[in-house]
Amino acid sequence: MSPARRAALAVASVVLFAVASGPLSSCSSTPAGSSGGGSGGAGGSTGSGGGAAGSFCDQLADAYCTFSVRCGLVSAAAKAECLPYFSNLLCGAHAESVARSYQFTDSKKAQACLAVINGAACDAPLSVLTVCDGVFSPASPSGGGCFSSGDCFAADEGCAGENRCGSTCQPAGALGQPCLKTGLCSAGLRCDAATKLCAMPGAVGASCTGALNDCDSTSTCDLYGTKKCVVLPTSGQTCRSLDPRCAGGLYCNGSTNHCEARLAQGTPCTSTAACEEPLFCDLPGTKTCLPKLSPGSSCSGLLDCAGASALCDPVLKTCQTTALSLDAGESCTGFVRQCALPLRCRGASYALDGGLGVTGLCGLPQVGDPCSIQGGIDCPGAAYCKLPGDGGQGQCAAAGAGTACVSSTECRAGDVCLNKACVVKKAAGEGCASSTECVIPLKCVQSPSSGMKSCGALAEAGAACASGGENPCKFPFTCVSGTCQHAGKTGERCLPNTLCFAGACATTSQTCQPPLDAGTACRVGLECASGLCDGERCLDACF
Repeated sequence: MSPARRAALAVASVVLFAVASGPLSSCSSTPAGSSGGGSGGAGGSTGSGGGAAGSFCDQLADAYCTFSVRCGLVSAAAKAECLPYFSNLLCGAHAESVARSYQFTDSKKAQACLAVINGAACDAPLSVLTVCDGVFSPASPSGGGCFSSGDCFAADEGCAGENRCGSTCQPAGALGQPCLKTGLCSAGLRCDAATKLCAMPGAVGASCTGALNDCDSTSTCDLYGTKKCVVLPTSGQTCRSLDPRCAGGLYCNGSTNHCEARLAQGTPCTSTAACEEPLFCDLPGTKTCLPKLSPGSSCSGLLDCAGASALCDPVLKTCQTTALSLDAGESCTGFVRQCALPLRCRGASYALDGGLGVTGLCGLPQVGDPCSIQGGIDCPGAAYCKLPGDGGQGQCAAAGAGTACVSSTECRAGDVCLNKACVVKKAAGEGCASSTECVIPLKCVQSPSSGMKSCGALAEAGAACASGGENPCKFPFTCVSGTCQHAGKTGERCLPNTLCFAGACATTSQTCQPPLDAGTACRVGLECASGLCDGERCLDACF
């Protein structure tokens, strides 16, 4: 996820408490100026046809604002201010790309997305918004213009050029080429954070961020110290306390705490880490380094198997190719062979004596299924893992008032998990500590007279308020000097999410300042004069 996407998700969710992050994450692909991945989906030659981004973004903002007014989060009188604010926040990263036909809007996905938001209940779960995925799709062909790699239609191409406004889609991943949409490069190369081009790993002393291949085989990134590539211990030297503990081709001998050459085939060993690649340590048998095992072979250690995607399955006790998204009805073990969420591997179990276990079948979890972890995904919604007193295997049981929980998903619809127990949400006037305790759309607000907190509706402009805890006023108002006052314009108090309608929030005074110039640090486009932010710096507009 790009820095701009993370920032937008965080700030929008402050205002749209129930459904903000769903459409925002699906509509905010990598912003102009970065080379990370864009929204998935077909290019301009397939799919259901392009649509106007401005039209969709206006409709999306209207859907968000209408929902927020309906659910008591935004003042109806302020809807005209709400619309351009959320249009920029949710879709600003796409405006230039769609205007230049570098991206297109899939009209069917756009309409499905809008329909979900327009029909959402105030307590709608975020999962209903997966239909919004892929509204924007890359459309720029090889050699065509682009602002980011998310604009390029071909999966193996990226966006590069002498400057952002003159970049084109080019082959990606090799040395000197743009980074792939995943933010990675071909094997052995790194994606340079500054140039977004594939480069050789850094030598000792080079700056690093901890990304893949940041440093060469003789060094590692000192991420929590100097943030530079530091030399790795060589043969005979003391091992590092953190991985990697030794230079390439060496292992840390636990008996001496010194780096030594890895062991050849047939050499006695005590761990697979001590053996040369692609050998493993046959601990149950010869206790020597042997060639890794082929698929289907009997095994005992997780890393005994040959192949990058093969592991020793602890249920089957054989080498299996990793499968992490099996469909309903497929055979599974819950480890190397896992089901696609929200499916669970029903019926699978390990053998406590170390022998063969029992395979299961992928299906939706049900009440009555065995479970072992409270708060995990062993059980369906509105159910919890009822564990025995001895801490052994439990059973999924239907939730009710007072049943044990770790999260509210283990409680009945409308209940909330408080102090590890499911409780009925509180009505207007009942005391509370946070808004999660209140029936939606009520919020936990502090009384300006008594100072006590209780569940109630957010206040309109001019209403008396108390500024302790959550903002008691509807958007775009905030509590100042005991009353709900307008916020977000230059010179006014910042909005509760530390943003402004246009410009930046001064952290010390908490007041809105004029928009920022290109090159200034930013979180989202609303802070910039151009309306464009790559998650780190304001960008110049190209039109």
